[in-house]
Amino acid sequence: MYYSNILLKKLTKSAKKEIEKAVKKVVQEYGDVLIKLGDHTTDTEKIGYLRGMFDGEGCITKQGKVIFSNTNKDLIDIIERYLIELGFHLYIKKEKKRNPHWKPCYRLFICARDEVMKFYEIIGTDVEGKKERFEKLLAEVNIG
Repeated sequence: MYYSNILLKKLTKSAKKEIEKAVKKVVQEYGDVLIKLGDHTTDTEKIGYLRGMFDGEGCITKQGKVIFSNTNKDLIDIIERYLIELGFHLYIKKEKKRNPHWKPCYRLFICARDEVMKFYEIIGTDVEGKKERFEKLLAEVNIG
């Protein structure tokens, strides 16, 4: 089983056993539906994954850009792959570290207005603040 080394160091033996027991139970009950990172095969699975990632790791800026940010390059690469497979145009930028002790941060950008609106229509969001920003952007596009 995979556990973060940092997490393991902070847990007691009994806590580790409880977690392992709970994970085994979940795998037994839902193992056939658990999907490894990057193993989503249908567009519906990719869209669901991207929506969850956007809700947790993404934003829509006041300038109307969709941005995903994370220090895990593999995660950003998966998001990039799924978005490209769904027909989006984007770019990735590695941000300079502002602190030498921090990990580098990777940002994935969708900037073209029509691509951003396509993102909202196809991927969407369950976060009210993000919905409001998309709706405001949509209203500006319809007025202009």
